[in-house]
Amino acid sequence: VLGNEGAGVGPGLVAAVRRRVAVPLAPAVESLNVAVAAGILLYEVTRDA
Repeated sequence: VLGNEGAGVGPGLVAAVRRRVAVPLAPAVESLNVAVAAGILLYEVTRDA
């Protein structure tokens, strides 16, 4: 589940998951769109496989 740029995911969903991850942003980057964030996460998952 990917959350939105501002609020992320709701507290009920956060409580239901076993693991949370986040994409750290450089100071000059305000936000990432969901497609870019998903691409970064998928790259990291497959890189370590």
